[in-house]
Amino acid sequence: DDFYGSYDSHAVVAGHWQYEMASSENTVRGTFTEKVPLKADGYPALVSALDEAWLHSMDTISLAVGSMSGD
Repeated sequence: DDFYGSYDSHAVVAGHWQYEMASSENTVRGTFTEKVPLKADGYPALVSALDEAWLHSMDTISLAVGSMSGD
């Protein structure tokens, strides 16, 4: 839903996710929001911070799927 550099020098990544488990009829859903401060001005710093925010988001989703699926 969100993927941008904010006016207060942060990279923001947010949205919804859904995981359908192959071994059952269960579907796991959730939301995520990550806000990472920019280390410098400019496009390269924004790209780096957005990458870091995505990595944090993937960790959050992975933990949620693992705990809900019993893994």
